[in-house]
Amino acid sequence: MPAPSTNVDSVAIALMSQVDAASNDQFIHLVPAGTFHGRDGRGPYKLTNPNAVILASRQHAGRRQMPIDYDHAIDLATLKGGAAPAAGWIKGLQSRADGIWGIVEWTPRAAEQLANREYRYLSPVFKHASDGTIGCLLRASLTNNPNLDQLTALASMETNDMDRLPELRTALGLSDEATIDDILAKIAELTTASHAAVPDPAKFVPIGDFERVVAETNKLNQGISLQAATQHVTDQIKMSNLLPFLKDWGIALCSVNKPAFDTFVAKTKGGLHGLLTPSRASMIPPERDLIIGDLSHDEMAIASNLGLTSEAYLKSKTARVAAQETQR
Repeated sequence: MPAPSTNVDSVAIALMSQVDAASNDQFIHLVPAGTFHGRDGRGPYKLTNPNAVILASRQHAGRRQMPIDYDHAIDLATLKGGAAPAAGWIKGLQSRADGIWGIVEWTPRAAEQLANREYRYLSPVFKHASDGTIGCLLRASLTNNPNLDQLTALASMETNDMDRLPELRTALGLSDEATIDDILAKIAELTTASHAAVPDPAKFVPIGDFERVVAETNKLNQGISLQAATQHVTDQIKMSNLLPFLKDWGIALCSVNKPAFDTFVAKTKGGLHGLLTPSRASMIPPERDLIIGDLSHDEMAIASNLGLTSEAYLKSKTARVAAQETQR
């Protein structure tokens, strides 16, 4: 087991993230994971249990927020009676795969200095055991004199989106003097305009309105009123041009597309006449005087098919009836 954390030391880490312009908050990397050394040969330092370090740091700070000063003023300047103004305050700690991170609220002055890149590194101050195991984070300091060679790669990966502000200004059509607030205002303006914009009705038509207009146009061009459609279909049924059970269907079609209904009737009414026209046949036997008298329509058709004249067929019919009477 390592000895209690009694030694105090610090290293420097490159600032890796951007300050939130609205709140001056920023997540910063406070302590790297694993084993690391300082450029001046101090170390090795070891972060083996980040969660335990966070717990110990919170207990040490109590209800206070851990300060971030300038160039270790709390540890150096105050010994000579100098001031040690805060650059920011660590409001919370978080354990990540690459070590301990903190959420910092920068003072307006420090936020401006960071934006202007007057400071680019952070130096945490921590207690550690004799074997270098870190036990408690005390505070941190802005510095430009980093002490961690092995984090040079991290510093070289640092991206400062502020460097791309000229591109953003150009894209938004703003002047070179436009501030972050100007850029945000322009974005808000464009966003509001995009939501409020009304499409040109000559170029854009909602599909629902389009379908409704087409349906109404078709009805005006080809359909008729419900009353007229009902009368027209009823007339077709009376003329044996349409089966009665198709009435509702016919009215629906005729009210939307009368030409289509009329085309259907024209194609089918010939075949329906034989089914719907009342037959002249009767279950009641004809009277005898009617049989002997003039030929019926059917008898005339039979005579024609047999190649007989009406008189010859009537004579044959009379003789046949007389023979039947004699047999009785």
